[in-house]
Amino acid sequence: MENFILYEELGKGNSSVVYKGRKKGTLSYVAIICADKAKRPYITNHVRLSHDLEHPNIACFYEWYETSNHLWLVVELCTGGSLESVIGHDGCLSEDVVRRFGWDLVKGLKHIHELGIIFSDLTPAKILLDGSGVLKFGNFCMSKAEGETLEDFFTLFSASEEAHNEDSKDNFSNMRKMLQGSPSYSAPEVLQGSETNMSSDLWALGCVLYYMYTGKPPFYSDIYTELTEMILYQEPRPPRQTVISSSPPSEDFQNLLNGLLNKNPDKRMDWPELLHHPFWEQVLMEEEDMEEEEHGKEGNQQGKNECEGVGSTSSRIPDHFSQGQANEFPNSHSAIMKSASKISRKLSSQTKSATSHRQSDRKADCQQAVRHTTSGALRNSKGFEAEVGKEKRGEGEAKTDNHPKLTEAQQLHTLQPNKSFTRDNMSELRPKSGVDEDNTEAIFLLSSCSNSRRSYSISDSPNQTPAPQASTDITSCVKDLIYTDSDLIVTPIMDNPKILKSPPVRFDPKTLCVAAYSVEKLQSLSDEEWTVFHLQLCSSLGEQNPSVPLFSSSTAPSPSSIRSRLNLLCYLCCVVGHKVIGNRLINSPLLPVLTQQLRQAPNWDVRSKVLKIMGLLALHCTELGEDSPVSEAVSTLTDLLRENLRNNKIKQLLLPPLGEFLYLIASQEKKRGSPEGLWFVPAAAYTGLMRSLREGDDSIVHHMAAKAIENISTTVSGPSHHLVTTEIGSALWYLFTHSTVEAVRVTAISSLSRLTRVVPAVFLAVIDTCGPAAILEGVGGAGARVQQHLLTAMTTALLTSRIQTHRVAQNRDLVLKVLRCLESPSTVTRAKALLLLLLLTQDNTHTLLYCCQHRLVMYMERDLRKATPLRENPSQTGYLSQCLDLLIVHLSSTAPLILEDVLCALRGVIGRRHPSTVQSRQLKHTLPTMSVVLELLSSQVFRSQIVTEEFLAQIGLLLNYITSIESNETNLTSALGAAVCEELIRTSLSIVEVLSQHHALTTPHHSAVVDGILPPLTTLAFSKNVEWSVFVLRVLSELSLVLLVQESESN
Repeated sequence: MENFILYEELGKGNSSVVYKGRKKGTLSYVAIICADKAKRPYITNHVRLSHDLEHPNIACFYEWYETSNHLWLVVELCTGGSLESVIGHDGCLSEDVVRRFGWDLVKGLKHIHELGIIFSDLTPAKILLDGSGVLKFGNFCMSKAEGETLEDFFTLFSASEEAHNEDSKDNFSNMRKMLQGSPSYSAPEVLQGSETNMSSDLWALGCVLYYMYTGKPPFYSDIYTELTEMILYQEPRPPRQTVISSSPPSEDFQNLLNGLLNKNPDKRMDWPELLHHPFWEQVLMEEEDMEEEEHGKEGNQQGKNECEGVGSTSSRIPDHFSQGQANEFPNSHSAIMKSASKISRKLSSQTKSATSHRQSDRKADCQQAVRHTTSGALRNSKGFEAEVGKEKRGEGEAKTDNHPKLTEAQQLHTLQPNKSFTRDNMSELRPKSGVDEDNTEAIFLLSSCSNSRRSYSISDSPNQTPAPQASTDITSCVKDLIYTDSDLIVTPIMDNPKILKSPPVRFDPKTLCVAAYSVEKLQSLSDEEWTVFHLQLCSSLGEQNPSVPLFSSSTAPSPSSIRSRLNLLCYLCCVVGHKVIGNRLINSPLLPVLTQQLRQAPNWDVRSKVLKIMGLLALHCTELGEDSPVSEAVSTLTDLLRENLRNNKIKQLLLPPLGEFLYLIASQEKKRGSPEGLWFVPAAAYTGLMRSLREGDDSIVHHMAAKAIENISTTVSGPSHHLVTTEIGSALWYLFTHSTVEAVRVTAISSLSRLTRVVPAVFLAVIDTCGPAAILEGVGGAGARVQQHLLTAMTTALLTSRIQTHRVAQNRDLVLKVLRCLESPSTVTRAKALLLLLLLTQDNTHTLLYCCQHRLVMYMERDLRKATPLRENPSQTGYLSQCLDLLIVHLSSTAPLILEDVLCALRGVIGRRHPSTVQSRQLKHTLPTMSVVLELLSSQVFRSQIVTEEFLAQIGLLLNYITSIESNETNLTSALGAAVCEELIRTSLSIVEVLSQHHALTTPHHSAVVDGILPPLTTLAFSKNVEWSVFVLRVLSELSLVLLVQESESN
């Protein structure tokens, strides 16, 4: 099966990624689009319309594949990006550039219309630039054939796919909403319900020309209805550029825009008018000059263009016609009819094989020819003469004439092909299979030597990439990296819709017993006014003096008093959710009043409002006074919780304010640098949280308790805190594994991860109880957030326990589960998996060997291309990049250590005929790890950081040992077996081969190569094993050539 090598990522959308790629065995670079299968109807529509298009201003489609999860399109590589990105960077273009770019669009769109195709959604984002600055139409997903509707096509597609994809109907129903295209470039008649046609494409062309010149479309608004009104009833503003030094647009350009942007499609500029417009005269003269220059170079010999349908007018005339014969047909109307007939036959014969005939390794001359294709493809110096439609594979050509000026209706009728190709063979239009025998997507391979787009470049030159320090404290670096800011985000417990949706609170300002100040008014009150307001609040809530008990009489409050108090509490609920107000009220006499209300309120309606106010005060408070009576509030909440432990409804009211107060106290104590000392918190408060976490089956209560622990554990820093216990860890793990609500599971494992940050023994106790297999079992089918928290907790715990680290590293299934996390679409998940793998491989080379055998290096190379600087702080690399850098440092320093271990093991047996049992066991354990050195050295990521003069000297010593083994001076076959010995020799020679292929690495260490590597290599060249002898001779020739060239240069 054909294979494609994927290089750097060129772009990314919501459901697709574009790579630069190359077909194996060729030097032709292509663009490879990887799209989700949900986009199959759009992709299929693009393929059926573009797979036979041959034109210098249309991006070539080569072939497409289907794999288990994606659709892959191989198309022409356009390295200049989209027209939209160009305007985004430059702001606007000069009129001369608009003229050249516009003429490219005119030629491409004319060819598209001649084939009876309506582009339908012509926008700058769908226009690409190749490396030479030629514009190309690149996206036909929303296009259609003349006379059909997209809805008809997608309906037909949905029916044809029904047997293959049960979800096709759902996908189709979702896509109906997207069939109208971009409204900013839609013609007025299209917005009124008409189908797109050639005239609406010309409107869109005018919009694109206007956009190129001004940087904005002629009509623009974020509101769809307003945009529609503008397009239907307003005239576009005269084109103006924001550049101060720019000159006004020419009359020809304004006239062209006015003709294309005519709201009446019957009066809109048509193709003959567009092609004859004087705005294009300058670019046509340039094309003529270029054509004459080309003809002057070629003389009378007519060069045959290797790209069909590309080149000058004369070069596109068939060989069996002379130039004179071609000019004998200027008035032949039948020629146009024949052209349409041939196009119709070509399009109606579309089958599955049509897409497979196009080869992705087109001749490199194709792009070169495109650069010269401006020489009158649509018209010559006398005006419009012909657009030569060349049939593929030599089927023939036709030519149109401009002397008898055809009407637009005649042209459209003449050029419209038979539409049978669009629907009759839908079942036959299918991609090639890109799935190999293992049902993987191995047909598209990531390159191990691609150019990284990171903030620094990876190079073979040791001078450009200094080797990292092997003495880096890996453990401390992992500790610094394992927790990210997103791992420690604190979210509210009060009014959190993910936990419990709260009904809106309203109050009646007319019956309010205090002044109904707005939030803005309260924030602007002076200290004296605040004192008066506090007294009014306390008085209205039931006391004239805060020091006097609330209910001094034995009489119960009247219903009107309760209603008035409820109305006041509702008002407070609406205004306390602001920092300034919350800080003033929580440090005022109001808090003790609310606490008293909580104890003595006549019913839970009043209590619920009081609890809400207290919780909001704690949530929004940022400055807590040391004399603030928050301890009494916490004690009261704890007592009520203890009294109502079996009442879930009341616990749902009590837990949010209790959790907010506990977090407020913990965060304020940390802020002041005096943990657990300023405000007294009864131990019963944390006991109540734990019991709420373990007892009962109410998921809302469990969620609230877990969220409170999550927030508090974010800010505590010492093991003496009441929450930091193994019992809490076990309860959280039980909740994570047994809850059926995903939000509860995420909060529980997040809380456990944060507690592990404070005391790793919390999670180690969970590992001891459940076993590492049960821990990593949750990684498999979990979501990204759960995976991140599990990997974080596991890594943090293993940092403190070598025994558990060794236990996990010895279990290949567990290591494989971690490796599978590197396939996650989440960047953070992959980064945390890398950190855990670093720990597992730090002191275990066999685990590292297993990881390398399961594509660890390939995963790292892929992520190195994707790791980009953080948008928030461009001066720092992203989190994934930092984790990759740390692992690269570790692995780069590991390779020489592995080589040293192998040399040490071989040193004791060289020259011996029969190694001892201990030596044999050591060799069996050590020699296979040489594959790790080869794997790392074969990667451009590690190569330049591993190769030093000392490393090359060690390789020379290894080759001396290999010489002794190969000549049977040292007999290892009887102790290790022939297979182990052969693998060692093969690996060692492959390492030397890699070194010989990268001259920049060996050149600075000339003496080490000459003195250490060449002598044993020369001896091995006379090996009795012919395969090795030939192999060594090839390597010797490579090394010798480089060394001789260097020697001659130095002399």
